[in-house]
Amino acid sequence: MNDLFIKILNMSITASWLIIAVMVTRLLIRRAPKWISCLLWGFVMIRLIFPFSLESSLSVIPSREVIPQDIAVSESPAISTGVPAINSTLNPIMESLAPDAGNSVNPLQVWTSVGTWIWIAGIIAMLAYALVSYFKLKKQVAASVPLRDGVMVCDEVKSPFILGVFKPMIYIPSNLGGDSFEYVLSHEEAHLKRKDHWWKPLGYLLLAVYWFNPLCWAAYILLSRDIEMACDEKVIRDMSREQTAGYSQALLNASYPVRGVRACPVAFGEVSVKQRIKGVLNYKKPAFWVIVVALILCVALGVTLLTDPADNVGGSAENAGDGYKVAYLENDIYLAHGLMEKSLDKDMMAINIVEGCPLFRIDTMDDLEEFRVMIGKVADTSLENEDLPSFDKAVEEYDEEFFAENSLMVAYVHTSSEKFDVVLEETAVKESYFYMFMERTGEQNAYSDYFWPGLIIKEMADQELKDVTDYVAQYGNQFVFGPYAADNETGEDSGDTVENDETEEGPVDNNESGEAPVSTGTFIKPVDADITKGFGESSGKMHNGVDFAAEEGTPIMASDGGTVVTADWVEGYGYCVEIDHGDGVMTRYAHCSKLLVSEGDSVSQGQTIAEVGSTGMSSGPHCHFEIIINDEAVDPASKLELGE
Repeated sequence: MNDLFIKILNMSITASWLIIAVMVTRLLIRRAPKWISCLLWGFVMIRLIFPFSLESSLSVIPSREVIPQDIAVSESPAISTGVPAINSTLNPIMESLAPDAGNSVNPLQVWTSVGTWIWIAGIIAMLAYALVSYFKLKKQVAASVPLRDGVMVCDEVKSPFILGVFKPMIYIPSNLGGDSFEYVLSHEEAHLKRKDHWWKPLGYLLLAVYWFNPLCWAAYILLSRDIEMACDEKVIRDMSREQTAGYSQALLNASYPVRGVRACPVAFGEVSVKQRIKGVLNYKKPAFWVIVVALILCVALGVTLLTDPADNVGGSAENAGDGYKVAYLENDIYLAHGLMEKSLDKDMMAINIVEGCPLFRIDTMDDLEEFRVMIGKVADTSLENEDLPSFDKAVEEYDEEFFAENSLMVAYVHTSSEKFDVVLEETAVKESYFYMFMERTGEQNAYSDYFWPGLIIKEMADQELKDVTDYVAQYGNQFVFGPYAADNETGEDSGDTVENDETEEGPVDNNESGEAPVSTGTFIKPVDADITKGFGESSGKMHNGVDFAAEEGTPIMASDGGTVVTADWVEGYGYCVEIDHGDGVMTRYAHCSKLLVSEGDSVSQGQTIAEVGSTGMSSGPHCHFEIIINDEAVDPASKLELGE
């Protein structure tokens, strides 16, 4: 239900832009027929009902998903409104809700659950009010007398109305007679012809779902008003001045004050009586050009606000990997140093500076917003120049649909002389390595003061990156780590050591005897850290292991010797290693950032098998450790040699 609530919130925010636009448009087309205003409210209903929308390059919706679906379990919660000023104001607040390291519950999970139950309670209250109102009216008209087919007369009725959706009946007060009766009956029959006894209850049902949005309440009230005024116009458009005056008097006679928002019925005279009488008395048939202009505005609203932003060329799944983008950043001496702290590649030489070339992989909208926030601490991501877009502009078209099958590789490049441009010359995936090589272009005397530093953004299909664990970004393709070095002109490997203690044959085995490691029957701590969360029930759920909070990248060691039976992504656990120690004993190491062993490997007690991370359902960097004996989880603290 939490996911549904977040989806409803996103749909509500998207529809709010359309509601505001409809409110403004109503004022611009106030001389147009009121049925056009009702058509505009139909657009709003479409936005509120359907969880998907067509894409259009003309869409002006700032963001199709403001709140990420996984925000409740995100390590760095952030929203993406599509308006940088709003993001920069609200996201620091969102960051304050991020969990502390070792805390396995994200505060947003609690708040999201509370919000979901409040939302459900509101829906129940709204529907209960509608049902009570309906049965109260049914009881009130129980003694009605049929006047003609589909028309009932009742002493208890104060104002004419229609009750019923599938078999609607018109109810008219018994004291209403003469010309007023005919006028009232014509109005109610106009409601039936327009199917208003369907649209108004549907509007209330949507209001019951989106009750938390004040704009939806305003939309329902204005819809009710426009429905009545559209019926007024339908009845009086062929009347004489005398008949119009009589209709206005009937409207006044049949009206009575109503408090609150009514779910049903569709009642004559129940809303905006003064405004409607004024509209009836001043009614003039609209000119043809007024109708044409109003319809053009309707089409414009439909194209720009009833659709979602389309991915630009190169930003769709189909075009992933075909090209790259360059985004402008303001020059800040601290920027490179700040990015280096979280870069995937800390060892390569950058362009003209003796630092690593920071490289980042962005897999989700959460990652994208986290990256934006990180850069935003030292640079303005909204700045651009006459040749290059800002980072905000360069990535605005990416969405969850793109990230479902693709990722962004982002490299920070810098030329201290500001006399050269830099282009992405080549990307390559070889074995477990991803390479990104940049080249300098331009002449020494070709001064280009607009460009550097900047970000080179490359789209990659996830399928291409599925086996990648190591990342290299640098200027030129010489003197690199890993298998790419074997492709140089000499045909020899560079001899550089592969990161994470790996060789071409795979992870280094600390067991030098050459024999398959065996279980010692004892268990050591997998991480050099203290237990931050124990075994047992927590927040109504069973915690089947213990947690060791540590910095990302901290080595994880095999608690005992055995055979690796799992070294892969496991739902909930993220990157996970499972080791079989024999005799029905197994250990599990979850939420890793990197796996250094493979399924089938033999490992010794104390051998490094992975690195601490925060993958899967995790709220911060830690190692979740389990001991399982005969398929039953036991408390690891009772088995570990804690060295205390």
